Amino acid sequence: MTEMCFRLLYLMHVAILFLSDPGFRGALKLLEVDHHIDVVSYNLFNEEDKARLEQRVRDNVYGFILGKGCWHSPADKVMRATLNRIKSPFVKSGLFPACSSPPPADEETGQPISLAYDVIFYDKQWLASTFQHHPFAGSLVD
Repeated sequence: MTEMCFRLLYLMHVAILFLSDPGFRGALKLLEVDHHIDVVSYNLFNEEDKARLEQRVRDNVYGFILGKGCWHSPADKVMRATLNRIKSPFVKSGLFPACSSPPPADEETGQPISLAYDVIFYDKQWLASTFQHHPFAGSLVD
């Protein structure tokens, strides 16, 4: 019997935010250690990283793409403008909004931009009402 290994792509909003968030970094480490999920991160401000990321998404290297950042942050913009458009329909995407503001309306559809993602993760229970419009929004904590 072979062990199944999943690959998770995590888009760094800004390196310092990722490094200064020990809870989120710890959660990603748990996915790697306890659940054998490969977590790969990219720096969106490095053009070589960004190009490599886009190619790997086109090549279906990742089964899930996770961005962390607020609405219209670099991670959100790259996810909605590029990655969600070039990824296979079998690849799912999610956002961990690094803010408490409700998602603004999409410029084209008028719908909340959070609906561009298959799943929304949040870390405060009081944010539940902010994301009640999303069918797959959930808290990472109880």
